[in-house]
Amino acid sequence: MIEKIVTLQGIGLLHEAIPSGALELKRLTTVYAENERGKSTLAAIFRSLSSGDTSLIKARKTIGGTQEPEVHFRINNQSYKFREHQWDKSFPNIIVFDDQFVETNVYIGSRVEPVHRENLLEFALGEEGVRLKKDLDKLADDIDSINRRVREIEKIIEQFSRPFNVREFVSLQPDHDVDARLGQIQRRISDAHNIESLKNRPVPVIIVLPTFKFEDLQMLLQSSLENISEQAEQKVREHIQHNLDPQGENWIQQGMNYLAKIDDCPFCGRGGVHEVELIRAYKAYFDASYNKLKQIIEAELKKFSEVFGDRCWGEVRERIKLNKACQQAWGDRSNISFPPNINEEDVKLALDEVKEAGIEALKLKHSAPLSKVGVPESLSTAYQKYNQLLSKVDSYNMAIEKAKSDIFALTRSLETERLVDLENQLKNLEAEKRRLAPEISQLCIEYQTLQTKKRRIEEMKEAKRQELNRYTESVLRRYKENINSLLKKFGAGFSIEKIDVTHVRGTPRSEYVLRVLGQLVPVTSDAGESPGTSFATVMSSGGKRTLALALFLGKLNVDNDLASNVIVVDDPVSSLDAGRRRETRNALAELTQKCSQVIVLSHDAIFLKDLSSLIRDEDHASLQIRRQRDFSIMEKCDINRLCRDEYYRVYESLVQYLEQGQTGNESDVAGNIREYLEHNLWTRFPIELEGTRNLGEIISRMRQDPQRYGGPANRIHDLERLNEFSSRYHHLVSTRRPPPTDQELRSMVELALEIGRG
Repeated sequence: MIEKIVTLQGIGLLHEAIPSGALELKRLTTVYAENERGKSTLAAIFRSLSSGDTSLIKARKTIGGTQEPEVHFRINNQSYKFREHQWDKSFPNIIVFDDQFVETNVYIGSRVEPVHRENLLEFALGEEGVRLKKDLDKLADDIDSINRRVREIEKIIEQFSRPFNVREFVSLQPDHDVDARLGQIQRRISDAHNIESLKNRPVPVIIVLPTFKFEDLQMLLQSSLENISEQAEQKVREHIQHNLDPQGENWIQQGMNYLAKIDDCPFCGRGGVHEVELIRAYKAYFDASYNKLKQIIEAELKKFSEVFGDRCWGEVRERIKLNKACQQAWGDRSNISFPPNINEEDVKLALDEVKEAGIEALKLKHSAPLSKVGVPESLSTAYQKYNQLLSKVDSYNMAIEKAKSDIFALTRSLETERLVDLENQLKNLEAEKRRLAPEISQLCIEYQTLQTKKRRIEEMKEAKRQELNRYTESVLRRYKENINSLLKKFGAGFSIEKIDVTHVRGTPRSEYVLRVLGQLVPVTSDAGESPGTSFATVMSSGGKRTLALALFLGKLNVDNDLASNVIVVDDPVSSLDAGRRRETRNALAELTQKCSQVIVLSHDAIFLKDLSSLIRDEDHASLQIRRQRDFSIMEKCDINRLCRDEYYRVYESLVQYLEQGQTGNESDVAGNIREYLEHNLWTRFPIELEGTRNLGEIISRMRQDPQRYGGPANRIHDLERLNEFSSRYHHLVSTRRPPPTDQELRSMVELALEIGRG
């Protein structure tokens, strides 16, 4: 509770506002002041103490004053001082209702802006809601900070990321062999441009060596004919050896062919030759099986001579030479592998050794076809060497086939290759290489780290937003109920239909709709309302002020922790009729039971008197701000006497005018006629005229039921004359007329006093 105002100087009209010593405040403190005497300045000082916003005081430094702004309050037995443009400490437990509250949280002019709805939500949610909202705002600020840094990084990375976008580029995971892959793709592009030249390069061939089955040769050498006796073979061979030359065997075989057709000797015609022992030996020797065996041996001899001869060697040598040329032609292709070259001399030697050993063994067999010939050692050795050569050539041929396949695959791929695709792959690989650059890699790591951090904060923000939503839903439900309860007591012709929370770019704001005479009226200016049903046109000045006051008091009613708070209310009944003034008075009186202190500032002394009458005298202090020379001072006052003095002052001005004549204040006297009659009639008929605000409304009320007002009802015509005359000179009229003549004014004053005195 604010116990004392010790010092108040150098701020607006409150230049030296406490000349008589510290002023004591009570649980309810009312401060009366005429317009433009310093009430709003005092409210701003309280707001500055609460928020710590020193600009509220600095901006109000007294114009032409000699004192620097200085304030000293005693609050809860502690001093709170404003000196040298700053507070020594703030007192946040002050809640202020004034024009700034209205313009910051409710409306300005006839508009409700988004910022009003954001601020109203913050006000409605209270300390806990503000904490949650600040947590949410902090997370939103953190995300904004991350986004700013991310955008900075993106601008740098975009210079290197083409053809990828930033996210794709950052996500690349290039291998460190990118240079090798770049070389490959560059070569493929070159190949695609030079495909015909590549297709004209030589292609390797396999080496084909003759084969034979060693087992078959061995079997041939070991073969014999069982139906040919060894004696017959011996006789024939001895005969040929002793009587014929090497061609003799063929000659005898040909003769035996003739003998097979006739019974007589084909040479001498002698009969009975078939019984000759030598002829029988010839028949056995030259049997068909024997001939076939010889033919097989001769065929093998021929085969070995031809297959393993010079022709075979020539073909092998040419293929080895061709493959060497191919290896040189494709030497620029590391992906096409050729086998090690085969030694030509080794091939020639193996072929010759097999040929010579085979021919030698077959000739030996041919010389004695019926004899079993063993495999010579030379043939076995040659065969082993030749097998080793065959195995080596098989491995060689497999590698040749692989190289050949790779060459064909390359040329086939180039035939279907699209240069645009290759160039795109090249761009991708070049981007991958740039991605590996240390400075770019570091930026990408930071980018990914920030994105991960952002996702984590966004999850926290969403959780905090849901927590705020749950809290908000509970508070706003009770808030709406209290607002509507107050509006009903105030007799307002409208209510809050619904109040929700919306989020715009992550910022929460209140969203509420009014129901006026059964029709929904959005308060936002962009809600598409129909002509004539907008907040600006539907709500009167009194209605808007009533709404603002209900929004303020409704929040205090749902606050469960008001006991330590000081509530400051500046001009709560401005533009309000009598009924709403009375309910406002009652609401403020109830508020004093819930909080530490209520301070009410007003230029309506009667309202302040009525409010103080509901509070015990020991809990109430009355102060006033009045003019002293060019500035204002604050001092204690008797609010009851102040109210009496107002009526007395007006009445006295009329009486003195009649007694003293013209004194130069004729216009003021003329304006006082209306105020005199208003106070006089309100006092005489307090119930009948309840709710009327001026003499014009009093006259209208009296016309409705003249019998209730006695004599004055018979003077309605005179009252209308007096109202019309006095209104010209009332203090609310912005353009003053020339003063009335003495004769006109005197007759009007006499008429007013006559009616007032009854």
